[in-house]
Amino acid sequence: MADLKADLKTDLKIKKTKELFLVLTLMLTIIIDIMGLGLVFPTLPELFIGAHSALDSQTSSIHWQEFYYGLAMAVWPLGLFFGAPAFGHLSDMIGRRKVLLSCLLMTGATYAVCALAIDLRSMWLFILGRLISGFFAGSFEIAQAVIADISPQEKKARNMGWITLAASLGFTVGPLISGLTMGAHWVSWFNLSTPFWIAMILSLLNMLSLFCLLKESYRHVGEFKVDWLACFESVSFIFSDKRVRYLGLVFLLLQFSWAMYFGPMTAIMQIQFGSTGLLLGLFFAVLGLGFGVGTIVIQPVIQKFFSLKWMVCIGLLGTAILLGISAISPSAMVQWGVVFFSSMIEVLAYTGSVALFSNSVSDTEQGTVLGGVGSLASVSWCLSGLLTGPALSVSWHVPLSVSAVFMLLAALMMLGFRKALIAKQ
Repeated sequence: MADLKADLKTDLKIKKTKELFLVLTLMLTIIIDIMGLGLVFPTLPELFIGAHSALDSQTSSIHWQEFYYGLAMAVWPLGLFFGAPAFGHLSDMIGRRKVLLSCLLMTGATYAVCALAIDLRSMWLFILGRLISGFFAGSFEIAQAVIADISPQEKKARNMGWITLAASLGFTVGPLISGLTMGAHWVSWFNLSTPFWIAMILSLLNMLSLFCLLKESYRHVGEFKVDWLACFESVSFIFSDKRVRYLGLVFLLLQFSWAMYFGPMTAIMQIQFGSTGLLLGLFFAVLGLGFGVGTIVIQPVIQKFFSLKWMVCIGLLGTAILLGISAISPSAMVQWGVVFFSSMIEVLAYTGSVALFSNSVSDTEQGTVLGGVGSLASVSWCLSGLLTGPALSVSWHVPLSVSAVFMLLAALMMLGFRKALIAKQ
């Protein structure tokens, strides 16, 4: 009997060790992947806005420059809308590992396309590269599906929080690299395309590390058939299935609100507050730091005292208040403070929502539902990108005010539908 208990204890220890190793491997994957994505954002204002913009210097109207800036922001999530659920569904069929490797390889190739577009001063080639890059950018959702495969329900939010922490680390380092390299005078061949070449290298290194470290976490038994228009299926699944329908509405509002804040902020910081180059990189690094503090410090404390649904409510309400402050404040210092604290609190709403989605469906539906989550996010970010130019042409206060209102609406909906959200938990 004692030997049996010892064996069970050993097996449990081995299982926990394997789970920790897999989580750390996925964190490494996401850190490198998000570093590549984070490198891009500080470059966009200098690529599109201003008399000396690299891709649109011939455009006389600032409003058209803001439109093209918003379009460059919008096409990436448009690609993600079609790619994320398709690759999520594909990962349910052939396994997570193969799909992650393929996505990372193609992501690296699209960064090279964007870099070449900058060197050739071709705006439309750059926008095409952004669109294709978005299509293959489903690695974050697939990594979440791997976490869902290995995590018991009581640990799911915590483990997904680690993935979010990895994303925040990548997003902290990536913009700093971009700020230090784009147009830097201390290396003669550095220019605006340099961050994209670095992002390409990081994607390929990410693929190699994943190839060496990650083992398959899920194997499907049955017919192999993938619907490449699964984006519509996934969105339909979320809004037709009563297990996740109300949460889908809340999450849609959450993502649209955050996109209306995040997307225009680089342009706002450049046009309104004169931030360029390294300062923009530092601004995004502060945002990533906020995500990290929220994940490591704030989320564990909140989860000790509140359920997932209340953690989401706290995150939504707190972020709505901070976004309202950002919308009315003319101070650059206030904007730096808001970006840190809002990202620190918003992560509660995001990770809590994703955990609720995952807990609401079966093991065989994880890739589908999380692919649907990616589609909801991409619809929100695509729409916000298209609205960025018109909103900025009115006033820089407009997109931030819209962001605050929609975040508050998401909080009110979460409060109103919380019983429906947990009816099947």
